[in-house]
Amino acid sequence: MRLELFQALEQALGPGPAGTLMTLLPRGDVALRSDVAEQGAALRGDLAELRSDLTEQGAALRGEIAAQGVALRGEIAAQGAQLRAEIAEVRDEVAALRNDLTKLEAKVDAQVPRFLVASMPMMFGTAGLVMAAGRLL
Repeated sequence: MRLELFQALEQALGPGPAGTLMTLLPRGDVALRSDVAEQGAALRGDLAELRSDLTEQGAALRGEIAAQGVALRGEIAAQGAQLRAEIAEVRDEVAALRNDLTKLEAKVDAQVPRFLVASMPMMFGTAGLVMAAGRLL
């Protein structure tokens, strides 16, 4: 086929231009429009299949993320409830300590007058000793 084309070109254009033109023409298998169209259709089919797979995988991933979000919210709620219970226990303990401190303070306040009364003879005795020592010097 190429030989026939070369001969026709040689007669029409001469040997030089015919040879130049033949070197510019592709050799071997040349893709036809129908081949390109067939490959394009196959490629579009592959792309559609990939798009479908990606859509399915995206939906599955969104479902997994949503399920994990629900589970995580549940864990956070449970830990929050546990933390609130522990805080309530600490508040109760602090209230009990305040109550004990108030009672202790009341006992100390009740003992102060007794302590002062009990220590007065010692203070007067010490004052007398100081005065006596001052007279001796």
